[in-house]
Amino acid sequence: MSEQTVEIFGAQPGKKGALLNRFHDPKTGQYFALSYPEGDPFFAGVAKVRAMGFTGKGTTCAMLDTGMMLQHPMIKRNLQESIDLTGEGAEDLNGHGTSTTMKLLLTAPDTTLVNIKVVGADGRGEEKNLVRGIEVAVEKGVTAINMSLGVYHKKWGIWDCNGDCPVCLAAKKAAIAGVMITAAAGNEPGKTSCPAKLGMTTDYVISVAAFDFEKRIVPAYSGRGNLVAPSDGQFPLNEVDANGQIIAMTGKE
Repeated sequence: MSEQTVEIFGAQPGKKGALLNRFHDPKTGQYFALSYPEGDPFFAGVAKVRAMGFTGKGTTCAMLDTGMMLQHPMIKRNLQESIDLTGEGAEDLNGHGTSTTMKLLLTAPDTTLVNIKVVGADGRGEEKNLVRGIEVAVEKGVTAINMSLGVYHKKWGIWDCNGDCPVCLAAKKAAIAGVMITAAAGNEPGKTSCPAKLGMTTDYVISVAAFDFEKRIVPAYSGRGNLVAPSDGQFPLNEVDANGQIIAMTGKE
């Protein structure tokens, strides 16, 4: 079986650092964080759940991605550990991992983070690193694993995966161990990447398709999933202070 290429979803692979400036202005040193569009009914349920006290406290989520912006105040205060499997170092040199982490903290601000870097600055990586990343997350005893990336897996370059590729098998093993797994469905219309594919026929993985909450549709580029989530480009940005607290509603995009 030939080595498969893992790639990030919800962003274009190949663009190093494409999203980093959204969350940090190197000229001023100011950091930014995502916020909910005020008054939008799509987020009413999340606000209600948070008001009930469900903020992620007591949970630990492993983010398998391009790494994280380690000095970002909102990440730094929640970060437990960083593991780099790419040889580049744990710092996010792409921006996708930071963006995905910002979305997690928007809904679960008190969750503990484990940063597991499995793809590099160009948003691409090796399947073996993704498999190992899932294994490491389980070894660390995390509550949940998030993968806003995946691989379109074909055996011998011909047959689609039926939940039996190395990535899907690793995700299944993690789920059986009690870890909640969320994976992006991918960027190919009508298809689902691995390990999200495992969630289309089993309960092992939550498969998440993209959603345009302004138009209330699943965009044409999205893969098939059993849940939907909006892309970060639809969230306004706010300035945050050194403690990660919002200090200005900027609406910066």
